Amino acid sequence: MFVLYALGDIIGFFLFGVVGYRKKVVLKNLRNAFPEKTEKEIDAIAQKFYSNFMDLWMETIKFLTMTPAGIKRRMSGDNSILFKYHAEGKSCQVIGGHTMNWELLNGYYPLTQPLQFIAVYMQISNPAMERLFKKLRCRFGSLLIPAKEVRYGLDKYFQQQYLYVLGADQSPTKPAEAYWVNFLNQPTGFPTGPAKHTIKQQQPIVFSYIEKTGCGKYVVHLEPLFENLEGVTPEEITLAFVRRLEHILQQHPDNYLWTHKRWKHAWKPEYAGNWIDTAPLPVAEIQ
Repeated sequence: MFVLYALGDIIGFFLFGVVGYRKKVVLKNLRNAFPEKTEKEIDAIAQKFYSNFMDLWMETIKFLTMTPAGIKRRMSGDNSILFKYHAEGKSCQVIGGHTMNWELLNGYYPLTQPLQFIAVYMQISNPAMERLFKKLRCRFGSLLIPAKEVRYGLDKYFQQQYLYVLGADQSPTKPAEAYWVNFLNQPTGFPTGPAKHTIKQQQPIVFSYIEKTGCGKYVVHLEPLFENLEGVTPEEITLAFVRRLEHILQQHPDNYLWTHKRWKHAWKPEYAGNWIDTAPLPVAEIQ
């Protein structure tokens, strides 16, 4: 890992300082999300992000041969709530954002709690890379569901108690049908599926975030959002998730996936019926 981290630092410097890999996207996202910060502060966050981003990829490479003990040394957390749900005969859904290193969750959850770990993933167009990442993510018993199958129903996957984990901060594929909120100082669309699924299943929903505490060291935090869904709406679940994720990113802005074109869908007036935030739409237009 020492060699891999050193290599990652070199590549990260090259990507940010020389090639500028998605640098415009990263800086634009950061400026819009944190308008109160100076250019010097934005640049410092970006540089630290690239370092964390490369650590993620180096750790993912090592994940190909990482042992269960190795995963547990790098990632820890209090999973007592998952053991509680299992003892009560319940399943649950966990929603989080793309805080690093989310790839290690494919080893962490199957090894540290009793529920069947199920995750939705985006298939990779390159067949060789698709086989590699599927093998990587399923090493310890994870059950992966291709995102394209979600629309056809997931009941066949839920034949036993499960832990259904979603990155609920993905950019929606159909922005006209998304929930829209003010997220990090800009109108942002969120997919409706995660909240609607947990309402349908009537299972507890838990917010999760990964805290990076050192080089190759992470703590997974689990916080119940709603344990009793009686009378709860999908809009309330989505808004609670957004507010909690926003708070985490304001504290640890360098640990989020800023290369992702999270705001590629701009707000349009015709989406007004899908605005679920308690705050009004921002007056200023995001550039």
